[in-house]
This record gives sequence, structure tokens and C-alpha cells, in this order.
Amino acid sequence: MLKEINYELLEKFLSIERVNTYLRLADGNKQKAADLYIENLKQCQFLYAKLHWLEIGLRNAINRQLSQKYGNEWYNNPHIGLFEKEQSQLQKAKESLNRNRKNLTNGNMIAEINFGLWVNLFNSPYENLWRQCLRKAFTPQTGKLERNQLSKNLHPILKLRNRIAHYEPILDYDLPKMQQDIIDIVRLIEPNITKLP
Repeated sequence: MLKEINYELLEKFLSIERVNTYLRLADGNKQKAADLYIENLKQCQFLYAKLHWLEIGLRNAINRQLSQKYGNEWYNNPHIGLFEKEQSQLQKAKESLNRNRKNLTNGNMIAEINFGLWVNLFNSPYENLWRQCLRKAFTPQTGKLERNQLSKNLHPILKLRNRIAHYEPILDYDLPKMQQDIIDIVRLIEPNITKLP
């Protein structure tokens, strides 16, 4: 990984628009802006692995519960009561599998569905789904686990994940808190995971 890079080279390689964000954060100091860019890369790299555990663990835990209640093809079951946005996301996943000539299996669907759908299942319109089955995907360490608290923590994580995936700045986030929220949710899914690589 680059430890130090010249601002002009960074600007030429990445574009003025992309590095201007860092220049603003550095109050116009070009070398500090370049250093911030490298620091942003390091933070993204660090959080990416933790997001990996959360995203895959969350989707698998939800899938287990939905499959148990509605069958392995729960994504085709209208009784779940998904709203238009989530139904559209499922349709896009099916179309993507079809385009890529992959079978419409539970495993392929779960891998194809975007993280946004999983996070949206914790929104208030899905309170009944939460009570009926989604809450069983978690093992609260103490007290009662609330859907709205999970939703409140997951939505900023989704935004952070998308910024990392699109190579955007994340330095203005409360990264220690975000990291702790990721770890806490993973531990709610699987209490035996005490530390994330």
C-alpha cells in the first residue's frame, strides 16, 4: 500500500472532482489531502472484512428464518407481505440470475439479493415479520432485542458499505462506533464469534 503520494499525481490519476473532497477536509493543504486519501483507503480496507461477516451472516440468518416459516422459495411467497421496493429488488435478483444462466435456487438467490433488501426488512412496516420470525435470527446477549434499534444501526452501516463499495470518502463517519455496531450485530447473529478478523 502506498504510504505517501504526491497530491498532483493523485489529482491527475483520480480526477480533480474526486480529490477535491479530501482537499476540503484538509482545509486546502494538498499534502494533507493526499494523506487523507491514503488514510481513507486504509479505513475502507479495514472495515471491508468486517462488513463481509455482517452482510453474509445477516442474509444467511434471515434466510434460515424465512425458509423455516415460508419454505426455501420464500422469495416467491406472497404471504410474506413484502412491499413494492423489496419485491422489485427480488425481481432484479431473479433477472440477474437468469441473465447469467444460473439456476433459481435458494443459495443463488440469497447471494444475488442486495444488502439493502436485507436491511429494509428491519423497517417499521415489517414489524409483524420481525415478531413472527426475523427476531429468531438473533440471540440477544441481555434483555430484549428491538427491531427498531437494529434498523437504526443497520441503515448507517448500509450507507457506509455502499460508500466503501463505490470508493467514496468515509472519514467523516464515526468509524469506531460503526465498527462496534458491526461487531455487535454479528455477535447477535452468532454469539460464539467474539472477534472479527
